[in-house]
Amino acid sequence: MILNCHFDGIGSEEPPPNFIVEKVSVIVKATNETISFRCKFELPDENKSHLFYQVQWIIRGNYDASLTKQYYDRSRLNDLDLTDKDFEDNNIGLGVNITCAVRAFRKPKGQPGPLSTFSKPYFAGFVIRNTEISLRKGETKAIEFVNRVPLVCPGFPDSICFVQLQHIIPNDVKCSSKGSFAQRSCVTKLSKDSYNNISTVKITTSETGQYGVYGHFKVNLVYNPNKKFSFGLPKIWQKRYKLPTVNVEVFPEEDRSWRETICSARNDPHMQTFDNTRYEHHEHEGEYILYRHVNFKNVEIQHKIASCIGLTSHAKCNCGVAVRAGGDVYVINVCDRVLDIGYKRCGDKALTVKKDNDFTYTIYLPYGTAVRARIDNQPWMGQEGGKILDITVLPSVHDNVNSTGLCGSLNQNGTDDFKHRYNSDILSNETVNIFINSWKATPEESLFSSSNVQKMQLDKWNFPSCMCRHTSENAHALTTCDRSVSECTPGTQTGEHSCGGLSSARTRRSVSRRPNIPIVRQTSHYSTIRQHRLKKRNSESEGNDVVWTQTLAEKHCNEYFDSLKAFELCSKLPATHTHISVRTCALDIQLTNNTEWTSISRQSMQDTCTTEIHRNESVRQQVFAEVMNTSSPTLANNTNATTPSRVEIQEIEHIEKIVQEIKEITCLNNCSGNGLCENGICTCDENFGASDCSLDITTVPRLVGLIDNGMCDEKDGKCTHTYVFGEVFFGTNVTCRLRKFTFGVGESVKLHDKEFNIHGRADTLIEAWCPIEHIREKQSVSKDQTSDFAFGYQVSVSNDGKNFPPEPLNLYIYDSTCQTFENKMSSGMTFNLRVGHCFIEGLCVKNGTLNVQKTMICDTRVSNFSWNPIPTTTLAPATTTMTSEEDADTETFHIEIRTDITLSSAESLKISTIHQRYSKETKTALMQYYQPILGLGLKNIIINSLDFRSGSLKVQYAVIVQKDDFVVKALSVAVANFTRGAKLEMFGTDYSVNEVKIEDTRVGKETDKYQRFLLCESYTSLRPCEKHESCVLEKGFLTCIRTADSSVDSGKMNKIIIISSAVGSILVIIVFALVVTICCNRKKYKKRLENHKRTTGQNEYHDMNDTETVQIPRAKHNNDKSRGHTADQDNQAYQRDDGGSAVANTTINSRLTSGSYHE
Repeated sequence: MILNCHFDGIGSEEPPPNFIVEKVSVIVKATNETISFRCKFELPDENKSHLFYQVQWIIRGNYDASLTKQYYDRSRLNDLDLTDKDFEDNNIGLGVNITCAVRAFRKPKGQPGPLSTFSKPYFAGFVIRNTEISLRKGETKAIEFVNRVPLVCPGFPDSICFVQLQHIIPNDVKCSSKGSFAQRSCVTKLSKDSYNNISTVKITTSETGQYGVYGHFKVNLVYNPNKKFSFGLPKIWQKRYKLPTVNVEVFPEEDRSWRETICSARNDPHMQTFDNTRYEHHEHEGEYILYRHVNFKNVEIQHKIASCIGLTSHAKCNCGVAVRAGGDVYVINVCDRVLDIGYKRCGDKALTVKKDNDFTYTIYLPYGTAVRARIDNQPWMGQEGGKILDITVLPSVHDNVNSTGLCGSLNQNGTDDFKHRYNSDILSNETVNIFINSWKATPEESLFSSSNVQKMQLDKWNFPSCMCRHTSENAHALTTCDRSVSECTPGTQTGEHSCGGLSSARTRRSVSRRPNIPIVRQTSHYSTIRQHRLKKRNSESEGNDVVWTQTLAEKHCNEYFDSLKAFELCSKLPATHTHISVRTCALDIQLTNNTEWTSISRQSMQDTCTTEIHRNESVRQQVFAEVMNTSSPTLANNTNATTPSRVEIQEIEHIEKIVQEIKEITCLNNCSGNGLCENGICTCDENFGASDCSLDITTVPRLVGLIDNGMCDEKDGKCTHTYVFGEVFFGTNVTCRLRKFTFGVGESVKLHDKEFNIHGRADTLIEAWCPIEHIREKQSVSKDQTSDFAFGYQVSVSNDGKNFPPEPLNLYIYDSTCQTFENKMSSGMTFNLRVGHCFIEGLCVKNGTLNVQKTMICDTRVSNFSWNPIPTTTLAPATTTMTSEEDADTETFHIEIRTDITLSSAESLKISTIHQRYSKETKTALMQYYQPILGLGLKNIIINSLDFRSGSLKVQYAVIVQKDDFVVKALSVAVANFTRGAKLEMFGTDYSVNEVKIEDTRVGKETDKYQRFLLCESYTSLRPCEKHESCVLEKGFLTCIRTADSSVDSGKMNKIIIISSAVGSILVIIVFALVVTICCNRKKYKKRLENHKRTTGQNEYHDMNDTETVQIPRAKHNNDKSRGHTADQDNQAYQRDDGGSAVANTTINSRLTSGSYHE
């Protein structure tokens, strides 16, 4: 009884009780069914007085409410509790303080006694223990919180009783102080065990390619109940609840000695470790392990060196780099006149590859360490061409004392850099070659070979960091895990095509499959254009005139670099590593007895300078902002430093001016003499292009091939673009020219006249992206015309939009569902139709498929290229015989539901388009409902019929599931939940399910006391118990057990009485019968499965749009062979298509390993 504070007894002659209630507190009561809150207090001696009590409840917080419950004596104190119904009636969710006070009465509505003091508030929600956190760069800490409300899931096993807490970091933070979550996803699952226990969400700083500075970010934790599956939870758990914001202060790491360090391998190659130890590495060709991480065992960087062709010295050149993180391997290989740029293996999304310019790529490891590789044309490589790499490894805070390999250990101790790979001996400069050879990769370890990488057992990357943001502005939107550093790093992300194939929606293709990519070899196609011209060494070259000693080489390089404005400016900034390039320049001259390599050293100097400027930009900006704005919190507050003097401020301003000037004058290769450098970007002269103006844009690219040999199979998804491989693609004006061609069935190609010029994109030097989805014309094939059976495009690419290669490449677009191809030397490419299929209006259709809209079918006896009337004769359309193997591991159950969806006056299910739309929407809603509960056990859902009567939509459908007892139990729970309030979301609205039948057995409504009957009724309708068995709910699981007195006469009826609660606590008993005995029910169940299998082969047609089976009456079969058909043809059965299931090819053994339902 809930009333306002109104006392009819005031003024009566009976005095109020003098009992003063003491020690009032709020406690939580929880059962397997529900939770409630009790106002606990000390009761008086039962022998001295018989009192009635009133409890005043006050709720404040995310939701506010006040209510009074009164006039119950000690025998009915439960009626004073704050119950689940109170939370529903007052719209109360989590995040509230609950307090109560008590007073006594001698009789109901009598004189009230004194009101007690209000209890200490009980917080019903999540209590965050640390809302203020300080975090250093690279550090991980935990947000701790305690759940103060028990979690109960009536009718569900504990294994699937959980809720999820979303993590969100608002996207309004500077790159230098971004945060992330140190876990794999953006949600934390909370089970029953979370009640009154500490749960954690781990946070860390994101790696963004810049040094960390002081800053802050916020963390939002949000409980966002799933609308579809929160109906079984107590009402307090069914409201969205945002926890208090956690403020995180970010500080730089304590040990910053790793900053301003690099590991480099340059030219032929001259090596420098992280600790600035230098050595030469050109003794032997091969692949070497440049870098490994002590803790992250599945991370590695290899580099490859080969002889510098054309040189008489023993020098070797950098020509390849391969980077691995988890299951991702990315390679840049220009060795042996090959151009190979891209993923060798992918699927983890652990690596992020950025294209900085046409010739420079940066590969980011998931924890911030990066590899920067620049491709250069090498002098003295001959007319056959040749390129080298400049490789720099940029460490992160995680590499401090954790690196190993040829880059050495980053620990500010250069004496231990030459550590032997196997025995950990520390070697000296005299034995450096032993150190180098110990880190030579074995053939089995090589990351450069595609075939070798595909055979490797590569451990998955565990993603220790996850940046979580909303997928949309909607507060209820899901959060996504962004594991890349692409947002805060320069350049354009590239390389994804190696994982995604040709289509933008390859839902069925495994992302770990690497497409077939053609090999591109280097030629002299562009060799005469680059400033670093490829020369063939001869007796008149510069090297034969002068003998370059160490002194002469160093003098030449010092004078050369001193003359450069960029070198002068970069030398004034700390840690720009300009000395490395000067030393490299001198060593190259000594090795080659020539100065042709000097310009490459100059560009390496510019790269290391501008890279360090970017990495240190956050530090400079903060220092500059702090000293120029004295009203803001100063850096001195955190470093115990004094306020900068005027001289120091001037120095800071001077450094900032130097940085801006460097950015303005450092263009790639000084624009090769073919353009002007403006703000760090080359403006090229006419007919020149690329990032350094080194290439003639009028020279047409040399086309090599298309991805996947130019074959795009639309069975995997619609072909929306293709990738062209060749030598070379560059600049911003890449243009694709496309010309359509078509094939008739078994006929040769027919070329169309119309051409399309589409703006493309140069993803790397050797690959260009060409879109095709906007020019695809809708195919139209008439009943008798088959000329447009398959089609494709001639593809050509230009770097200037004007000059195209004379020989284009061919892209073939087909659907292997019904189309086959053959490429003969004599007749060329031809396409044919598979047996048992139609090709109608540009779509592959299986024989017997029904077009609901047209009420016609694919009948290959009549035509393979048009819809035909449903046969009404005794002859059946011929098709292939269905194999039983496809259904050996599945079971099918027929279910009927009624929903409260209504149709408008303008809608009728008799109209084919309306019927098709509702059929699609219903299937989608049912798949979304069952998938989280059944997981991998759900194979498909087939809509059998839709019928709108009496203001509700009746849906008859079949659920095809894995043949596993646990799946059937999960299905019984899912179906039973319809009677407990589960809803279906259709057309953006949630609709209730009013009636449920399983195999013609109606499932009853639930009451609190008869939950077992409801679940068992659902379960035994799907999987009847044996004779002398009965269904029970044991420890949250349904099972059939033998009972001593469960003998059932097959001629009797089983009756179940369901008692439901009515208004005013009057119980109305509804008696209904399940008109079937257990034995008969089982017999009927088996018979239905037999009928289903039989009619699958004989009475099923397929919906062309949804791949759904629609039952159609069929004429009696005629075995008369005089009609021109063989008995075999007449007895062939239709084949059911389960392709509509997202997990149609997934199998499980004895348990579900995914999804919501587990044993």
